[in-house]
Amino acid sequence: MGKTSLCLQMLELLNTGKKYQRSELADILETNIRNISEYKKELEEAGYYITTFKGGVGGYMLDKTHIFPTLKLTREEKDAIKLSYEYLLSKNDFLYKKNYQLAMGKIISSFSNDYEINPIKVVEAGQVAINDEKLESKYKEIESAIEKSKIITFDYLNNRNKIVNRIVEPYKLYIYNSNWFVHGYSRDLGDYRSFKLARMSNLKMENKKFSRDIWYKESDFFDQNGFKKNDEWYTIKLKISGYPLLKINEQRLGRNQKLEHINNKEGILTVDMQYKINIYNFVTGLGVCAEVLEPEWLKNDIVKILNQMMAKYKTE
Repeated sequence: MGKTSLCLQMLELLNTGKKYQRSELADILETNIRNISEYKKELEEAGYYITTFKGGVGGYMLDKTHIFPTLKLTREEKDAIKLSYEYLLSKNDFLYKKNYQLAMGKIISSFSNDYEINPIKVVEAGQVAINDEKLESKYKEIESAIEKSKIITFDYLNNRNKIVNRIVEPYKLYIYNSNWFVHGYSRDLGDYRSFKLARMSNLKMENKKFSRDIWYKESDFFDQNGFKKNDEWYTIKLKISGYPLLKINEQRLGRNQKLEHINNKEGILTVDMQYKINIYNFVTGLGVCAEVLEPEWLKNDIVKILNQMMAKYKTE
């Protein structure tokens, strides 16, 4: 029997809570008594605490407060944990920060102090304009409603900049582009929709239960690109030039994204994007560095937008 198998068998024996003498373990495992000390060392290096009792009635006993192995991390793994700690705390869409900091404090304090790491500074554009307390309050209210299968009601600022009342059976909390959403069945709209938490007000969990649709499949509504059915997907084709050509590859704009270089100064971008307003903002934001090739409606809409902008700056 191999060394690994014998170590695991010894661990199983010690996990019973019984104190074993080295001679007992050697007899059961049918190995030399000198190997038992070596197996103990192997298990401790793997992160298991084994208490040694000396004397005539001595032996080994597994420390049951550490049933699972303790962290045995490489320097690179420790660096990754510390960097991710700084990164997550910098994001305002990350909830339960206090509990996370307490948990990470326990993990990081177990690291040896033989090295230091410079913390990273994360500056992320487009974060949610809502304070942590309000966001967490809404999140917890909706989370509770999901667990209890209770209907929620709220006032919602829609895309037309109007406040409307919504009655929703909440199914899932979801984060997309640094914004928290709740996805569920909207009774007043008669369809499944996603609602941004930052746009909600007067949120309330009603004392009315709902039954989840047994035919509902999350994969029908979400994929790695975000919402499938929250808005139509539009395929756009742009000719990109100048500095933005370098930045496009660093951005995830939508699905089926493809950039074909014509030369080192120009390229053709093809990508499927959602929400016309996002497409308008993206194209106009590129300024003279972008030319819309397809579709025709986008060309026309961009011309209208630019004419309206020009009209605002006309001088007599």
